[in-house]
Amino acid sequence: MVIRLLRASDAGAVRRLLSQRFVEGLAPKDAAVTDSAALTQRLARRYRSDVVAATDGFGGFQGDQLRAVVLYGGGRHPLTGRSERQLLDVAYAEDDATALENVVVAALTGPQSRTRVIVPAHGAHAERTRTLLLGLGFSPEYAVIRKELTGGVALPGTFELTPRRHAPFAYACIAAAIVNGLRSIGDDIPPAEAERFARRRFPRLNTSRRVSVLGLDEFDTPRAHALCEIVPSDFRSVREASLFDAFIPAEWKGQGWALQIWQHLEALLVARGLDRCSGTVVQAGQAPAAGVLSRLVAGGWWVDRDCLALGADVVVQQVDAA
Repeated sequence: MVIRLLRASDAGAVRRLLSQRFVEGLAPKDAAVTDSAALTQRLARRYRSDVVAATDGFGGFQGDQLRAVVLYGGGRHPLTGRSERQLLDVAYAEDDATALENVVVAALTGPQSRTRVIVPAHGAHAERTRTLLLGLGFSPEYAVIRKELTGGVALPGTFELTPRRHAPFAYACIAAAIVNGLRSIGDDIPPAEAERFARRRFPRLNTSRRVSVLGLDEFDTPRAHALCEIVPSDFRSVREASLFDAFIPAEWKGQGWALQIWQHLEALLVARGLDRCSGTVVQAGQAPAAGVLSRLVAGGWWVDRDCLALGADVVVQQVDAA
C-alpha cells in the first residue's frame, strides 16, 4: 500500500468514499428526512477537484484503488493562540482499517498543541473508526447532539429577546460558557478576554439569523441566558438552529431556569419554521458530563457526532502498511 498526498485527480474517488460514509453516519431520524438532491449537490461542491487539491490530505492506495483518506487543516485558536489541527474527514474502504490508521498518522506529522476529529455516532464504520482513533490516543472532548423541535412553551414576561439594557448580562453569560468550555480541556483565559471575543463574534445578539433570550425575575433582573444561531442544514435545503449555549449562573441553578428557557427558545424557533436544533455537551475532564448527556437524551436529544482530541503529549507511530 502507498500512502501519499492527495491530488486533484483523486477527487472523484475521495468524493465517492466520503459521501458514502457521510450518508451511513446520519442518525435514523435525520436519514428519514434527508433531501437527497440537496445532499448530493452539497457533497459535490465540498469535494470538487479544486477543493481537494487545495486541502491538505493523505490517501492510502492499493494500486489505483483508494482504500483510506484523511483531509485536514490547521490554524491557531482565536483565544488561546495554540496551534491546532483539525482532521476534517476520515474514512476507509471496507475491511481496511490499517490503511486509515496509516493516513491518520501521516496527517499527524509536525508539532501541534491539539488535534481534533469529529466522528459520526451512527453506523458500523463510524464505530470502528472511533475505536481506531481511541486506540491511537484520542479521547472524547465533546458530543454534538441534535433534537427534533416539536413546539415548546412560550413564556412571555418571564422570558424575552435580550433587550439592550441587559446586553452586558448576556455577554457575561456567553463569556462564562466559553471560559468553562476551555477550562474543561485544560485551557484558561481571563473572562474579560472571553467577553471581548463574544462581543466581536456576536456584535448583535438578535438578528434574522440569531436568537438571544433572557430569563427575568419579577424585579426585571436577568437570571438565565440562551443564544442560538440559525444555519444551513448539512443534508437538507433548509435552515436549522444551532444552540451556542444556555447558561445559568451558579447561584440560580436548580430552580427550573434551564428547562423553562429551553421551552421558550424552542417555541420561538418553531415559530420561525425550524424543526431541528443542534448543540454540544463537553465530555473532557468533567465527571458530571455523562449524567448531563443522559438527561438530555431522555429529553429527546440524540448524539449525532463525537469530537475526539489528541494532545501534543501523545505520540503515535506508523503501523506496517504492507
